[in-house]
Amino acid sequence: MQVQHFSPNEAVRLVKADSEWTMKASVGGMIYGLSIVLIFLNVLFFPVVVCLLALLQGYLVSTIHEAIADADIGLPKWKSWFELLIAGLTWMAIESLLFIMTLGVILLTLIMSDVLQTDRLFQPTFTFWAVTIWTLCLGIAALSSLFSTYRFAYFAERQEISAAFAFGEVLRRLLRFPVPLIQAWLLQIGLFATAWIIPAATVIGVFLLPSSIFLSQLIGARLVAQAWRLTNAESPTSATSAPQ
Repeated sequence: MQVQHFSPNEAVRLVKADSEWTMKASVGGMIYGLSIVLIFLNVLFFPVVVCLLALLQGYLVSTIHEAIADADIGLPKWKSWFELLIAGLTWMAIESLLFIMTLGVILLTLIMSDVLQTDRLFQPTFTFWAVTIWTLCLGIAALSSLFSTYRFAYFAERQEISAAFAFGEVLRRLLRFPVPLIQAWLLQIGLFATAWIIPAATVIGVFLLPSSIFLSQLIGARLVAQAWRLTNAESPTSATSAPQ
């Protein structure tokens, strides 16, 4: 059944309809758990942790790619581990670069405020400066998250490095289809936050934290893929590539 409108219930149903969804989610949870254990054991395991997290990102890339190509397909199998690793590392490297650039803009703003002495508590301009800076930081964070979500979807769909920098394509679709894209983005954030808060609120639930986080990412990936796929109907520049 091809969904013609944004349906969060359909995204959840398709995940649960996969007969192996618990096993696939458990694999991701175990990888998450192993990465947490390793980073607390010794910081020398950091490169290994990065590779483990890259595997998870690669699996999400595969999940979104397949969901965009076929809306009714289940979760992908855990296979082609090296390809998952490369896809995940590629995305993490690009995001790290853009994060550093974004952080640089914020730091530059703070430095300019210090040079102009507008950040002094008893300056008449302090309130205006504080509100402006906080608004700027929150706005940049929100826009970065929104664009990152759909650059990730486009990167997963096309499986090309250039797609990860397609700010123009994401902006164009956001302007034409703002409702489903923003809904999917907000639901994804809410799921991720819930996956952290509820298990952390109990002692026993803490041990389920890695699995709950990865499951929320899987459902979030299906939500994003569904919303992005809906925008493909009138998008001449989008064509789903075959897996590399």
